[in-house]
Amino acid sequence: MNRKELVTKISDSTGLYGKTVNLVIGAFVKHVQDSLSRGEEVKIQGLGTFEVQTRAPRKARNISKGDFVEVPARSVPRFKPSQILKEMVEGADSQ
Repeated sequence: MNRKELVTKISDSTGLYGKTVNLVIGAFVKHVQDSLSRGEEVKIQGLGTFEVQTRAPRKARNISKGDFVEVPARSVPRFKPSQILKEMVEGADSQ
């Protein structure tokens, strides 16, 4: 499902105008991005947690040359699903 389809589904189920739903989704995304860029986490009950994970520096192999290169430490965004969401997805697989 893409953003346009999501806007349509939410609009149909709530009776809100598509433009309003699109603005709300845009604001949600912006605030999650802002929070993660500050190193904060965003928890949404029933959905999961958006957080920043720090990856340690490591050595990786350059396949074309065969030598090893240092990969520096870096921060990456991560989504950790809630138990409720995991159970819902697991239940969908068994059907």
